[in-house]
Amino acid sequence: MSFSVTWRKSVLFTVLTFFVVAAQNGFAGQEETARDADVQEHLSPSVINTYTSLTHLVHMICAEASSQFYDFYAPEAVYVRPFTAIGEFPNQNITLLGITLADQMTARINSDSLEKPDLGGNYDQWLQGVYQEIDGYLRVHISGINMRGERRSYVVNVEMSESLYRAMHTYIES
Repeated sequence: MSFSVTWRKSVLFTVLTFFVVAAQNGFAGQEETARDADVQEHLSPSVINTYTSLTHLVHMICAEASSQFYDFYAPEAVYVRPFTAIGEFPNQNITLLGITLADQMTARINSDSLEKPDLGGNYDQWLQGVYQEIDGYLRVHISGINMRGERRSYVVNVEMSESLYRAMHTYIES
């Protein structure tokens, strides 16, 4: 009788220990997964899935980029270069989309930067972007430099549409 009770206690203790260890590992795994998701959220580019027109899309991209660069530029002029397409022919990489994004970004960034304190420094401030189509998405990478020579970049992904595709492939003659 004593052997049977001791054996049962031993088995019960082993099973309980197994469940406690498994539960702790499971919870730790969930915490790590949650932490990994938080890190990925901060490192992942924004994704724009819903827009009603090309004009709305350009406004959304510029609004998101403007919020990323809001405290970055001094109240001096920010020079914006036309956004270029990656992977296109070298002499045909400026498109209607690239010109439109640069034009809207110029207005947005320069009017937003007028409210900032002077950063001091002697660099020209600029902003430029490149874009490419990847697996049904448009990936726009925007980068800039401020008066101090500091650099900042921002990436946004946009779900592809027919009007966006046409704007990407309407080339501007230089």
